[in-house]
Amino acid sequence: MMNAPTTHPLPTFDITAEGLAKEAENLVTYLEHSADELVASVTRSELTFDTVVRPLAAIDNELRARVQYIALFHGVSPCAEVRQASSAAENKVVHAHLGLFQRDDLFALVDAVHANPQAHASVDEEDLKLLNRFHQLFIENGMKLTGASRERFTWITRRLVDLRVEFMQNLGADPGSVCFSEGELAGLTVEGFELVEEGSVGAAAATNRYRVPLTKPVVTRILSQCRVPQTRKEVFLRNQNRYEPNVEIFREIVLLRDEASRLLGFESFAHRKLQQQLVKSPDRVEKWLKELHAALEPLAQRELEQLRVVSGTDAIHLWDLDFYHNRILQEQYHVDHERVAEDFPARGTIERMLGIFEELFSVQFEKVEASGKHTWHADVDAFAVWEADRSAFIGYLYVDIYPRPGKYNHAANFNIYPAYLNSEGKRTPVVTALVCNVSRGEPALLRHQEVITIFHELGHGMHDLLGRSKYALFHGHRTVADFIEAPSQLLENWCWVPDCLRRLSHHYSYTTTNTSSPPPASTPQTHPEQIPTALLTNLLAAKPLHQALLTLRQLAFSTFDMAVHHPPSHAALQSLDISATYNRLLEETTGLQGPAPPSPEASPYENWTWGHGHVTTAHYVWSQEANYYSYLFTRMLAAEIWASRFQTNPMSSEAGLAYRRGILEYGGSREEWGLITGWLGREPNLGAYLRELGVEMGEEELR
Repeated sequence: MMNAPTTHPLPTFDITAEGLAKEAENLVTYLEHSADELVASVTRSELTFDTVVRPLAAIDNELRARVQYIALFHGVSPCAEVRQASSAAENKVVHAHLGLFQRDDLFALVDAVHANPQAHASVDEEDLKLLNRFHQLFIENGMKLTGASRERFTWITRRLVDLRVEFMQNLGADPGSVCFSEGELAGLTVEGFELVEEGSVGAAAATNRYRVPLTKPVVTRILSQCRVPQTRKEVFLRNQNRYEPNVEIFREIVLLRDEASRLLGFESFAHRKLQQQLVKSPDRVEKWLKELHAALEPLAQRELEQLRVVSGTDAIHLWDLDFYHNRILQEQYHVDHERVAEDFPARGTIERMLGIFEELFSVQFEKVEASGKHTWHADVDAFAVWEADRSAFIGYLYVDIYPRPGKYNHAANFNIYPAYLNSEGKRTPVVTALVCNVSRGEPALLRHQEVITIFHELGHGMHDLLGRSKYALFHGHRTVADFIEAPSQLLENWCWVPDCLRRLSHHYSYTTTNTSSPPPASTPQTHPEQIPTALLTNLLAAKPLHQALLTLRQLAFSTFDMAVHHPPSHAALQSLDISATYNRLLEETTGLQGPAPPSPEASPYENWTWGHGHVTTAHYVWSQEANYYSYLFTRMLAAEIWASRFQTNPMSSEAGLAYRRGILEYGGSREEWGLITGWLGREPNLGAYLRELGVEMGEEELR
């Protein structure tokens, strides 16, 4: 382990709640004063890109360089007070940023420059994209509205920020727990669960009762491993009914989004948002989703029939899919994910992932000592990132993998400091973090799906680290929303390549808690050091298993997203039972049943009142609103990129470097559709993606 390079000091994270509040106050003051100075510094005769847009970009760069740091602590700080202060501070800054793009005087300057693009011959493609984006931000903040409409729109935008913060704070609350007897947990080990009640003397151990936390890793284990259907059902329904205060918050959010979009002249919130994205309109999204559904439906029906045969029942429930999927993996494909996990101790596997990125993208990772003020928790690892020839320092990657109270409960990449060209023309270093939740152990082990998830999230990190845009607004993963996931989804393919899985694997028996070194030679070894060929062969053979059903589950979430963000009218949205719509679409799209079979005598929504899973995730509120389809759409793009250059030689450093230079480095600074079609030499289609899912279609069917 090396010490952090003195010329690129590690960032500090020892900020207090009061410090976060002060940082937000200072940033708001900076925004207001800088905007005042910009407006005062130019006259109507001097309105050019250089006098207006570049100074505004410098203000925006500074904002993005500081607000991500403020926001980080809500997701990772072990201190509840700091987490709350982070949310409040971010809220304050976001309000101020909104205010920046609601200033009439500043809009007048940008609007004048935007109206005369021919006068800016010296600007490049990224500059023009920045000008258009800034102008669009003003328009989307209601600057063309007047009178009462303007006042109402301004109130809505500020109210939406408050609602989002409240929603996210609720998601950070304790997800709760439920008590089960050991017998009710059949199929799982009870190690790690709190014993709350011992069975009577002489009774079987199965009567002992344990408190089971409803964290994501535990819920996943129960739904995939527990042999007791009633336990799976109870955990599924409890998981779908968490965070009840978010139900009304969500309803208010989608109603206000719809109202604000109609004030701006759009048919819906989705229509407003998608005009700037690759797909362009909600009608095209809905058409694409229907095409995908139709292509998958025959395969999904065959998969459901297989599940009925294995289960011995006609009804396959929403809480059954993962369990029977896992059972078929074990009994027919002889894939035991718990055994597979033994070959992937978490910390060592992640470091070997970084080794693959080094080879593909010509970079170098070096672990650095990050303790005390240079980290937010003792469990966190840090890596310095350089160009492979050490010609340039790129930035830092932090890795925070273990769950703890109050921590963000899913897996994500958190950009902390974006890169951009500063006032001196020098590129600032990137700081980014992998944040996920891997069950602790000695050592912690990764199931294959967790290997995929972490490789995916590190893909976002690589997008951040390799981005070379001039402006922070376009840095790294800051592309149009329906392209963001494609680079990370592309990287998931490496987790299905035999040679790559062998490189990533290292049986835990060769590892101690604190080192990856093999044990002494005197220690008997009963397992090979790398994943056995037979186990690997079975794992790869099982890849297509139930992919149609799993994809239809995502398609249901995407259809729901359009239902609440592209309603026929505002009145239709007001009368919509949002929770029932979510549940109905989940059942009808997948063919999986909910708690009770639909009754023809029931009222339209009565059959689907069993939960509100849409408010247990941030997706529809912050990050994928009117954009959930992109998780599937970008899989099509990722499949095309994989098939075009990498499928025949995944570890080609030539292809990897070309991909880095031709896609990743641009971030959002170029038109993404042009980058994709330029890479492919044609328009993308569903073919490669459907073949990955196990569907074969002729070229005529794809047109």
